[in-house]
Amino acid sequence: MTDIYTNILMFFAYCLLGYFVEVIYCSIGERHFVNRGFLHGPWLPIYGFGGMFIHIFLTRFKSYGILGGIAIFLLSGISTSIIEYIGSVALERLFSIKLWDYSTYKYNINGRVCLKNSTFFALMGLAVVYLIGPKISELIYSIPILYVRIASIILLALFSIDFILSTMKMASFKKALLELYDKAKSLSSMVEDDYEEIVDIIHKSFKRIISSFPGATSSYDEFKKAIELLRRKNKELMVRNKKHKG
Repeated sequence: MTDIYTNILMFFAYCLLGYFVEVIYCSIGERHFVNRGFLHGPWLPIYGFGGMFIHIFLTRFKSYGILGGIAIFLLSGISTSIIEYIGSVALERLFSIKLWDYSTYKYNINGRVCLKNSTFFALMGLAVVYLIGPKISELIYSIPILYVRIASIILLALFSIDFILSTMKMASFKKALLELYDKAKSLSSMVEDDYEEIVDIIHKSFKRIISSFPGATSSYDEFKKAIELLRRKNKELMVRNKKHKG
């Protein structure tokens, strides 16, 4: 039976791998570095859960040849998309914010998942089963169990602290968006400078969140308008910085 600490370390390996995949993928799409992730550390728990699900439940299909490969491809795409959908719903319920929105993509479900990303996840599933997973397992099993346990406990502690701090940060962001919206409703020419100052303060305080999720939006109008304003502000600053560097 696999030691629970081994699974924890494997979970973080997939979290780290997912972080780098997302950073590279999104940075290429945005044409600038995107420090991806809801958390501050270099880990994405959605990839950790997805990777572990594939490792535990889908690796067994490997022995069925081509049919097994097809099953892994389909089940990887479906299962990881379900995890992504649940994550999107949970985050929006908690913070009234959709950190990613695929509404403009073909064949999407409520903007939370789309065929393009599901296909990408399916391919990643194949990579996990046939290429990456075995290497990760081999590496972790080669480490003495004492070190595995120590590393797992340390990573779990750091992750817990990061999760608490990031949740508090997102809660503050939600509050700031609502205040920005309320200020916008009462805006007059006399307080326009004050309004711009509030936008600047919020942008500086939450630039990490805004930059990490360029497609962020909300189903709630008051938050959606405020997020769009901050995204516009972020793009303006990026263009200004590029011109300055040029």
